[in-house]
Amino acid sequence: MVCSRAHRAVVTAAIGLIAFVASGELLAGEMTRQQLSFFESKIRPALLKHCADCHSSETETLEGNFSIDTRAAVRSGGDSGAAVVPGKPDQSLLLDAIAYDGLFYDMPPSGKLPDAVIADFRKWIEMGAPDPRDGEAKTKSGGIDLEAGRKFWAFQPVDRPTTPDVDAEDWPLDEIDRFILAKQEAAGLTPVADADRRTWLRRVTLDLTGLTPTIPEIESFLQDESPQAFDCVVDRLLASQQFGERWGRHWLDLARYADSTGTARYIVLDEAWRYRDYVIESFNDDKPYDQFVREQIAGDILPSDSTEQGAEQIVATGFLALGAWPVIANDMNQLRADIIDFQVDKTGRAMMGLTLGCARCHDHKFDPIPQDDYYGIAGILNNTMTSSGRIGATFFSEWIERQLPETPQQAAERESREKDFQRQLGELENRRSSLKAEQKRLGALRQQLESGGPVEAPRFGLPMTVARIAQRQAVIGAEISRINDDHRYLRETHSEPGPPRAVVVQDRSPSEIGDMQITVRGNAHQLGKAVPRGLITVALQNDPPQMPSTSSGRLELADFIASPDNPLTARVMVNRIWHHLMGRGIVASVDNFGLNGDRPTHPELLDYLAAEFVANDWSVKSIVRQVALSRTYRLSAAPDAAGLAVDPDNKLRWRMDRRRLDVDAMRDSILQISGRLDPTYLGKTAMTPYNKISSRAGNRRDQISTADAEPSERILRRRTVYLPLYRRGFRGEMEMLPVFDFPELGMVVGDRSETIVPTQALYLLNGPFILKQARATAETLLKDRSTVKERVDTLYQEAYGRPATEEEVGDARDFLTELATSLENAGRLSEEARRIAWARLCQTVFASNEFLFRG
Repeated sequence: MVCSRAHRAVVTAAIGLIAFVASGELLAGEMTRQQLSFFESKIRPALLKHCADCHSSETETLEGNFSIDTRAAVRSGGDSGAAVVPGKPDQSLLLDAIAYDGLFYDMPPSGKLPDAVIADFRKWIEMGAPDPRDGEAKTKSGGIDLEAGRKFWAFQPVDRPTTPDVDAEDWPLDEIDRFILAKQEAAGLTPVADADRRTWLRRVTLDLTGLTPTIPEIESFLQDESPQAFDCVVDRLLASQQFGERWGRHWLDLARYADSTGTARYIVLDEAWRYRDYVIESFNDDKPYDQFVREQIAGDILPSDSTEQGAEQIVATGFLALGAWPVIANDMNQLRADIIDFQVDKTGRAMMGLTLGCARCHDHKFDPIPQDDYYGIAGILNNTMTSSGRIGATFFSEWIERQLPETPQQAAERESREKDFQRQLGELENRRSSLKAEQKRLGALRQQLESGGPVEAPRFGLPMTVARIAQRQAVIGAEISRINDDHRYLRETHSEPGPPRAVVVQDRSPSEIGDMQITVRGNAHQLGKAVPRGLITVALQNDPPQMPSTSSGRLELADFIASPDNPLTARVMVNRIWHHLMGRGIVASVDNFGLNGDRPTHPELLDYLAAEFVANDWSVKSIVRQVALSRTYRLSAAPDAAGLAVDPDNKLRWRMDRRRLDVDAMRDSILQISGRLDPTYLGKTAMTPYNKISSRAGNRRDQISTADAEPSERILRRRTVYLPLYRRGFRGEMEMLPVFDFPELGMVVGDRSETIVPTQALYLLNGPFILKQARATAETLLKDRSTVKERVDTLYQEAYGRPATEEEVGDARDFLTELATSLENAGRLSEEARRIAWARLCQTVFASNEFLFRG
């Protein structure tokens, strides 16, 4: 029997219909001509026009691991699962995406497709998604070549290089200088002369302690002509408590430390200060950096040899616990995913110089970090509790506070401090009540006098007058103000009664331990495949560790980061040390060692320092000491025409860069010069909210009420590292911080900005802190020194590190005389005019480039 062409077409269509009904899909050999035409005319052009830029195998990075190149690729989808379910448009994620229905991430990001195109895709899926393109989907493993990635310098193992030979053998003082000089000689450069001893002393004192040297320190160094004079200075500075306060602040910039949390609502974390103090003490104790890293990632699950060590390690996990995440959230799943992203990003940037957060939604665009590596670490942190939620009108995200272990002696000391606190508080409140009662009585008496009514009998033989009452009222008002400040100071520096607590993280229960699913586009409700917990594959030198089934994996993560085999950790930290001492890192992008970061100017020196770091038990002080005592660090900041012609950016370190003081060093040095600096070491300084309701009583904590007010006067005299930092912003005297580029509290900042803007000059003219300290400095000079020359010389030595010249003393004398005369002519009393003039002179010194910059 011979079939007609029409008959064959009917049979073919019937077979196709049966296949569609049976399986819901049409393969290439089962498509009718009409179906093929529909795909080629409607679907393929739309895919190429709107999707190929991000979802084609020809792209450098495959977004979402989803390819549109083949039938298999379109149907299998990417990280989120199957994109097209033939015959079932309502179950096809691709249709959800292009329809912008809000249940999925919206594609394409440039804007919603026309309704007609969306209708075509729906029709196509309903007809079984016919697609003639054979072949497999491009997979994630094909997106990043890890072997090629390991050839990048940052992922190469640290190999201690051979110290280079140099022609000028008499110039280097140590190996650092040889590496530096070898590069200069190859470029035809000659380093400038050394800085004078005063300049070096001011430089090293500011860099190591954040303070200008005192006059006795200057005189002692200038009088020491021994070969060990420089060594003695550096050793003294390294041994001072100010070293930890200075270098601890550098780490807090990376840890995003603040005394509050929240975004729209801000809540005081009145125990956050324990982490700050842990960091300061770690630098002062020269805790091995690998141990410092381990404790911040997994301190609560590390073994300890004593109660004190156990408490310290628990506090260390504040690195992961402290952050600027919402405290009120309707979507706790999304909040958890966002907190984990915050922790992954902070850990990657601060400890390894990697932008791991860029791999949250897709393979890293530049670095050899697959998305699976991100979720391998995110899975570890997903097994770690940072906050918890409560159901009410909204979810309240409660941070975790853990009671710290303490010895019997520590408990007894704490109870003694609590009794002393209550006694002092009671005395202040009683005294304030008594003074307020007297104020009230004096107010009534004054009113009687002013109205001509009867008055009390004379006291102490003196008649009661309105003037005397007003004078007494002013004295009482000033005393009440001091009591209020003392009362506030007590509350700022005293923790709640009971055993000490700290803001920390902790593992989930063993039954909750598991791997994390990919959150597509960061959406915690659009989940992809589960990714086994793991580490950064490209940085592994050996087989990855087996992740435990009953704990988070933080210990394994901590050991990986702190391993001497990790090619990044030691390099990143010694580069940070170099940056803080020299003004610019060997790798200028100190927080990014990836392909998008800067290349090292001296790669051999970087590896030499990293190898020295590990060999010296990861001692931060040993590297600081070696760099600070190098000839390279001693160089003058003076420009040189030949050097500028060859290396204008000074990448080869032929001179020292001049740098403006950061706001911490600026503020602390001014306080020291004025004689108002409070040297109290460590301790709580953030105000506990008046309206705080204890979370341990089962209630949430209210929004902070006291962070809006300035700290007490006594707290404002502490070093900047101890000032309470609220993410809401700064007020009063603390407005100085953001004006001079204090880091954003929600960011990892290894290299602070150094802007020069008009608001800085205006603040130096009118800022409340500058004005107050200029007056205080003037009072100190007038009290402690008798002549103009002595006063000016003292001011210059403390601010500039050098005595004033005869010409400068003469200029100052003329300035003081002219200004005082002008003020007297304007009606000021002579003594008042003299004090104002001296205050203006001090302010002028604080605003000068010689003070604001270190050479």
